[in-house]
Amino acid sequence: MLQTNFDPFPILTTERLILRPLKISDAEDIFIHRNDEVVNTYLDNFRHLSIEDSIAFIERVQRETAEGRTIMWVLSLKENDRFMGTVCFWRIYKEAHTAETGYTLLSEFHGKGYMNEALARIINYGLDVMGLRYIDAYTHQENIASAKLLVKNGFKPGKPQKEVSANRVYYYMEVGE
Repeated sequence: MLQTNFDPFPILTTERLILRPLKISDAEDIFIHRNDEVVNTYLDNFRHLSIEDSIAFIERVQRETAEGRTIMWVLSLKENDRFMGTVCFWRIYKEAHTAETGYTLLSEFHGKGYMNEALARIINYGLDVMGLRYIDAYTHQENIASAKLLVKNGFKPGKPQKEVSANRVYYYMEVGE
């Protein structure tokens, strides 16, 4: 069976990053993140109108993590705890050993390889620790950097398993392929 008990929360590291849990103290950063025009160019995220919206979002992520349905990490540099973005598995289906991955990064950190480090690390965790057999991802057709990131990390373009908006491109990774 898929391992989705995230208590204690798995803090992961890479060469330059610490991937840690999302905390209520991140609310102001989440608010900025959810309202950043560059970050949200290709996303369908709802804007947060207040810090309270960001707190509610964090509480929902924490609740879904406790239920084993989502796990979201905050990216921060090893030398400080500054919020850089998030990377996650969500839509986790235990019986099918599947999850969807998603990620966002504040624009000032784009093009520096941080998300590549983070995504590679959580994929390793998902396959080796959780026991995922299938990971999927969707990206906007114009988000070339995201598509390249997925391919670099072993994802292949494919036919979506569900109906998605016309501007979305589907990628997947399957163990044993």
